[in-house]
Amino acid sequence: NHVADYNRSGTFEWTNAQTILDHRLDLSERNKFEIDVYFPSSNDYSGALTPTAALKLQNSLMGGSAWMTQTEIVHTITTFDTWQTLLFDFSAIADSINYDQIVVQFGGEGHFVPGQFYFDNFYLKHVPYITVMDPNGGEEIPQGTAYEIEWDYNYWDGNIQIELQKGDDDPTGIVYNIPASDSSYIWNV
Repeated sequence: NHVADYNRSGTFEWTNAQTILDHRLDLSERNKFEIDVYFPSSNDYSGALTPTAALKLQNSLMGGSAWMTQTEIVHTITTFDTWQTLLFDFSAIADSINYDQIVVQFGGEGHFVPGQFYFDNFYLKHVPYITVMDPNGGEEIPQGTAYEIEWDYNYWDGNIQIELQKGDDDPTGIVYNIPASDSSYIWNV
């Protein structure tokens, strides 16, 4: 694990960390980024240096004018000297296919004030999913039996509920609030 050392030396007013991808971002399903940040209290936030973390998506085909195409989300940091996880939600532009450049910027822009920051674990979040493995449709399950309902999941953090759907009838609850990580449930029919 390597932590990024983000050093605003005070010699460039638009200091940032950026990368250009070899493809356009498809934000239709995955559009949330997470990043861990550490903002030291030893920075002087009393003037132009702001306690902010910005994530910008840009179109690199515009070259030096890529900033004119950007969509930006900014978080203000209020807790210092500790690691924090920030979520940048770009779901509002999920239909966009223009972006291939990702820019991270700490401490604001348009000034020469030095500052020291750190970041780690920067990634585009996966779409959580659950796939029912068994039953998978059409089974006849006799009353009075115990039937194991099984599922596969990934990136799912919470609990799930299991419902029975018969034809066009409204679903009937079987069980509520069980951890997705259980991966199965014994249903007493």
